[in-house]
Amino acid sequence: MSPWLPIVLRISSFISYSSSLNMSFGFPESTICALREMCESFDVDRIGYISSIQLMQAMNGVTGMQLSKHQIDGLLDETNTNGEGQVNYEVFLKMVS
Repeated sequence: MSPWLPIVLRISSFISYSSSLNMSFGFPESTICALREMCESFDVDRIGYISSIQLMQAMNGVTGMQLSKHQIDGLLDETNTNGEGQVNYEVFLKMVS
């Protein structure tokens, strides 16, 4: 079992699922839209990606957990980011799927 499952479950509890059969990354279209909006809201600089620090702040806010920088870096390592500690929308979807 992934150590990130509790985090993913808490994030998914904030998302409204529909019965749409149009899937992407295993999510219905309505969820994809909600996740895109969530990711874009984390990108406060509007540069197309979020830093590991922004991700940590966002995840702590959304999940109510206090994740450490080390835990966030581990999550980024698992999702094969570009190695620069940045998360774009596609990587964000991979993280929560």
